Amino acid sequence: MPENSVASVTFGSHDDIATLMGKVGQALDVEFELRDSEYHGGDYYLSRSGRGVFVIRWNRELDEPAEPDRPELSTLLYASIPVGDVPSVTQAMALLQLETLARLASHGNPQGS
Repeated sequence: MPENSVASVTFGSHDDIATLMGKVGQALDVEFELRDSEYHGGDYYLSRSGRGVFVIRWNRELDEPAEPDRPELSTLLYASIPVGDVPSVTQAMALLQLETLARLASHGNPQGS
């Protein structure tokens, strides 16, 4: 894969979004900004850094789970990270007891530029 390839990885948690934001921020040494979007189910957290792009949101869209196969999960973490960082990020999230729901390799810069 090209050197700038990114992977999209989805994780699920039973924590609320503020708790999950604190845990992920500390584990990955990234800072999050609180945002609001109907698309993301209301409040959500966004981080854009050299580590990648991370979105923490509730597991809901309108009145349905955003991840319909896992309605019992409270929150989701979407990560767009360099392919080479997938093992370390996945391991860090496992230590936080997050479940890996999906992985998708893609191309391009995780910063979207």
